[in-house]
Amino acid sequence: LQEATGELPEVSQIQYHPWTAPDWKQQVRWQTQQNIVTTAYTSLGGKKFPKDPASAASSSWPPIVSQLAKQKFAATEAQVMLRWALRQGVAVIPGATSEQHIRENLSVPKMEDFTDDDARAIEESDPPPEWFDQRRGPVKYLPGSAKDAFAWQG
Repeated sequence: LQEATGELPEVSQIQYHPWTAPDWKQQVRWQTQQNIVTTAYTSLGGKKFPKDPASAASSSWPPIVSQLAKQKFAATEAQVMLRWALRQGVAVIPGATSEQHIRENLSVPKMEDFTDDDARAIEESDPPPEWFDQRRGPVKYLPGSAKDAFAWQG
């Protein structure tokens, strides 16, 4: 974009969560250095396409996320996940399925004692099995596959 127009974007919207591929995390660091705001979608994990929409809401959180939420921060798991992104300077646009979820998303506690060790523990944990773990490699679009979903290359 810069080469074609001489300008950089003001905002870049990408999928971003603890299990995002390392090159995307590097992209966020570069964007921050260039004063480009990163806006994250699917910041609550990037779920695959569930057969039953009700099953998407009932996924289990990684134990470390639940532990931090309940024992350290008195928050919901979603709030811990949103704080993970916000503390990295990333704006988030989480989806919500109810008024209660919208209220929870808007009232994320500051969590002043959220440490680098907490962030690293979340990033090193295994995501719930129905979420994309982008650390496994590049994703490729496969038209005609199950609901035209994404599948892992390789």
